[in-house]
Amino acid sequence: MVSMKKASRSLLTPPLLSLILLLAGCAQRQALLLDSLGGLPRAGKLETYDTVRIFDYMDGAAEKYIDYNLRQMTLAKYGPKGEILIELYDMGRACEAKELLTHEFPGPDAGVGQASRLYEDKTLVLQQGPFIANITIPEADGDKAKLLAVGKELVALIPPADATPPIFAALPRQDLDPKTIRYFHTDVSLNRIHYVADENVLCLSPKTECAFAEYALAGDRVKLFLIEYPNASTRAKAWQKFCQDAFKTIPPSPTFIGKDYGKKLVAVSMIEKDTRPLLAVCFGAQREETCRMLLSRMGGRP
Repeated sequence: MVSMKKASRSLLTPPLLSLILLLAGCAQRQALLLDSLGGLPRAGKLETYDTVRIFDYMDGAAEKYIDYNLRQMTLAKYGPKGEILIELYDMGRACEAKELLTHEFPGPDAGVGQASRLYEDKTLVLQQGPFIANITIPEADGDKAKLLAVGKELVALIPPADATPPIFAALPRQDLDPKTIRYFHTDVSLNRIHYVADENVLCLSPKTECAFAEYALAGDRVKLFLIEYPNASTRAKAWQKFCQDAFKTIPPSPTFIGKDYGKKLVAVSMIEKDTRPLLAVCFGAQREETCRMLLSRMGGRP
């Protein structure tokens, strides 16, 4: 006879668990978009867009949300004529939402939520916890007071959360330029920061955690990419693929410094940090000693 405890565990298969989490997230998003915000009534029903349907809503701009692991977007309209639009993007984690807003929405902070931008008194984009909210007044004349009132009321419903990606803790602090730090997942984002290759030679995916930073050390300027893979086998595949593409060989040691097809110095190293499978890649250094110095600070092996 199977106990109720065992039976309940067996029923929670990965697809069912994913569905439960999806429904819970949907309920949370709907709870945030109240029947009224900023003293304005909600007009009509909420509309939801997953990572496939989002392209029907905003083809051409959806990729930047997808690159930061968008879960779902919920659309609501407020005001007697539905003149205020709120797009609520659930990014899953605060670090995804913060990085997206910081690097895809330029401008000074508007002082709403953990981070925000105000454009021509017509659009307020804000980040609070794992959410990005895009609040728009599609009228000829903007209304800053109305935008800020709606934004502040929405923010009050969402608890703030630490937006620091865990992989940042693995970046060496000495000689780091803090203004250059970036967080991303895919090869599309990688090539926006520093072009590496047309092909995905580092085997990046939504499951890879990636950090970028620049270092000024020993009179040299180095660009560092630090990548955490979901498992060691994926990292090994990336190591082989990258080395074959850049150096036309598979090095026998876990750290290799050489010149790529453009005759520029490149360093790559497999690093173990708290059992996490990391891969470090350095570009732009003028001297091998600089690369070795930076890699050694992360535990890179010769």
